[in-house]
Amino acid sequence: MTNFQSIHIGILRYSDAQEVTILGLRDIFMVANQLARKITEQSFPDLTVSIIDLEDKIDYADIAFLKTYHPDKEFTVIIIPPDLKGIPSISEDNLYIKFLQFHHQKGTILASVGTGAFLLAQTGLLENRVVTTHWKYGNIFKHLFPNIILQLDQLLIDDVDIVTSSGGVCWGDLGLCLIKRLLGPVVMVETAKMCLLQSSRREQRHFCIFDPCLYHGDIDILRVQNWIKNANIKKTISLKKLAQIAKLKMRTLQRRFVKATGLNITEYLQRYRVHQSQIFLEFTELSIKQIAFNVGYCNESAFSKVFTKIVGIKPNIYRQIFTII
Repeated sequence: MTNFQSIHIGILRYSDAQEVTILGLRDIFMVANQLARKITEQSFPDLTVSIIDLEDKIDYADIAFLKTYHPDKEFTVIIIPPDLKGIPSISEDNLYIKFLQFHHQKGTILASVGTGAFLLAQTGLLENRVVTTHWKYGNIFKHLFPNIILQLDQLLIDDVDIVTSSGGVCWGDLGLCLIKRLLGPVVMVETAKMCLLQSSRREQRHFCIFDPCLYHGDIDILRVQNWIKNANIKKTISLKKLAQIAKLKMRTLQRRFVKATGLNITEYLQRYRVHQSQIFLEFTELSIKQIAFNVGYCNESAFSKVFTKIVGIKPNIYRQIFTII
């Protein structure tokens, strides 16, 4: 637990910010504060939460709180929620970017949920650092911020003064992480129990759908990607065949493929086959052996090994979690 005389958490509320993240985080921190007060063996700092609106353009008539931000306040942590429509609209003179830079210089921890990482990245504070965001926007993030190390497998990455989490309802993971940092593991566990949240670390790759980069601008590589998409994946797809499709030498194809997609051809084909197998696991009752054959593996064990490496869980466990049959 970090020692603070008082803890003040700010949550940005810009236009189109996701309300469930703002309200959910506010509530989980309030629950943690109440639980901390009941632990008589230790004295905890008081925790307060402010909703930050710098533009004063938001209608508060339909929400359950009033604006609580004042310019003279200091923050222990500032959290950037995701944009409800996708990626936050960012301009060079964005008030929130300057605000985040200013408070980070004063020692404030900055945290983001989902696409809030785009706003955080625009501050320039993430250069050469490891972060995460929602898997759906990973290719766009890499394109916009090539000097930031994006790790999409993880739901949350705690890098001391910068904490990033992925998407969906993983604001709960972020909330528990910050509670552990600020109030200690006992309060974190009690809060997780009270809010019925899972405090153990999960991985975003369990939920990812293969979303290859298609806007890299290399027409030859795009032709190969489209061919793979329409190919019979039960059959072996050779490098020689793909080179013929691209009308390139094999070494040139390999080099340009990695540059365009971020994956080598073997990795790309593995991920594509695994993605197709996920569809079979979710929507059919075919055996795993038959699914393995349908996506180009003659050996169930080899298929399971590749699937687990990419998705993070075994095919049968994936089916138990995600099947709709």
